[in-house]
Amino acid sequence: MRIKIITYGCAYNKSDSAIIKKLLEKKGHKIVKNKAELIIVNTCTVKKPTENKIIKKLEELKEKKVLVTGCLVEVKKKNLKKRFPQHLFAELDELESIPDIINNEPSQKKKSNRARLEQEENEIIKIIPIADGCLGNCAYCITKKARGHLHSFPIEDIVKQVSSKEVWLTAQDMSTYGLDIGTNLAKLLKKIKGNSKIRVGMMNSKHVLKILPELIDAYKSNSIFKFLHLPVQSGSDKVLKEMNRGYTTKSFEKIIMEFRKTFPKITIATDIITGFPTETENDFKKTIELVQKIRPDVINISMYCAMEGTQASELKQLPNIIRKERSRKITKLFQQISLENNKKWVGWKGEILIDEKNKNGMIGRNYAYKQVIINNGTIGETVMVKIVEAKTHCLIGEIINE
Repeated sequence: MRIKIITYGCAYNKSDSAIIKKLLEKKGHKIVKNKAELIIVNTCTVKKPTENKIIKKLEELKEKKVLVTGCLVEVKKKNLKKRFPQHLFAELDELESIPDIINNEPSQKKKSNRARLEQEENEIIKIIPIADGCLGNCAYCITKKARGHLHSFPIEDIVKQVSSKEVWLTAQDMSTYGLDIGTNLAKLLKKIKGNSKIRVGMMNSKHVLKILPELIDAYKSNSIFKFLHLPVQSGSDKVLKEMNRGYTTKSFEKIIMEFRKTFPKITIATDIITGFPTETENDFKKTIELVQKIRPDVINISMYCAMEGTQASELKQLPNIIRKERSRKITKLFQQISLENNKKWVGWKGEILIDEKNKNGMIGRNYAYKQVIINNGTIGETVMVKIVEAKTHCLIGEIINE
């Protein structure tokens, strides 16, 4: 059968789609980009706008043969089945049974060790899940309901999967890895050998603090991108408490400070939610002040949207105009900081791994996972470059011979 896979959401979902592709190919199916006999929609539920896009797509595919899977199925399966009774559905625990479901055969639910499952071959970038679920209970997040409690995969299974030139390690919260099996993230990173460049995914400050010195030591490996994704969500300790985040702004700042002591040019990425129901003007001012103090290289800014079934959805919501205005203000500030940070890279010379191509040219990443755009080169190639220009979201480089 000719099958197309549409993926929404995070790196973890992309990894699930790569696993699904391999499972289907082993059963003789062909993965295609068009003229498909079946379309698999791998869904996400972390943001309301994404959920709306998915529903719109499913409406467009009403007359097609479709299988819906992913996090949205976990939290809204009953509603989806009622709205799209003609579609097939696979829960997250039915991942390995998707080939059976599309043949209308009985499926088997089981908690898959995703680190052990084969993926679609990719010599350049491979996404490896290291755990499923999390230990948090954030007031605004529905993902816990979809992915469940923490389930870490064995270190040996993860290490065996490391093969591509660039590897993204992913989980709902990387910093909780191993807490249920007597190990931790730092120990995992130290077990990874070879020439692959490793990008470590998102971490929660609460759990990073417990392994901070050990984690910084693990980051000293040349294999690990000097890139830290540490969502803060708000600069107000009051709001963080109301969000059930489990840390303070001081602990967030301490982690950033300690990493920068050892790796001065490390790329700091964070996430911020504007317009959380209890966020006052003073709370938002504290977020602005924190951003000005920390000066992150990357900020993923989300305007708060209530997700049905979460604690925060039951609170009185702020007017849309306030949420939008706060999002606009912090975006403007971030763009200024990002450009100023990037200008410090002009004149830098070093290696980048080319891992992507877009309309502007070839895209590579340097040791700090900074995005560098060059005119030529080949995906998978490592080249020496000089940074000649800085833009808000990337660096412009030229290949040099040294």
